Amino acid sequence: MFNEKIKSYFMLFPDINPIEDKIYEFKNIVEKALGIEIVDLFVNNRIGSNDIPQFESLWFFSDDYAIECKQFLTQTNFDYSKREDMFRLEFTVDHFNFENYSSRSRLKIDGVDKYRFQYMFIASGSNCKKLFDVYKEFYSGVI
Repeated sequence: MFNEKIKSYFMLFPDINPIEDKIYEFKNIVEKALGIEIVDLFVNNRIGSNDIPQFESLWFFSDDYAIECKQFLTQTNFDYSKREDMFRLEFTVDHFNFENYSSRSRLKIDGVDKYRFQYMFIASGSNCKKLFDVYKEFYSGVI
């Protein structure tokens, strides 16, 4: 099923628990299609009206690849690229000091790789900590 790192993400960010089956379904599709093992994941989210989270993209990470599943709740499509190809990242931060977060915290990381493929990671609330952890593990040593 999921490794301990992914299970801890579900505990940190319980808003994604209702979509766990969909995430697992995509994980299996991606692993079979690419012949890789997923070691971590991240869900792009925004806080919508009435403080309801809106999920946009599902990201998977292997040792070498970043895989984005756009509109994963309604479509089955994904693209991937080698993480080492990333060459530019831009951070937009609101109410988050990279350690502590609140329900008002926001973090957005935009990136571009050497082929001009664009990435966008979006987080709010407790998901900001996870996004920063993903950046530190998968991108900070690459750029």
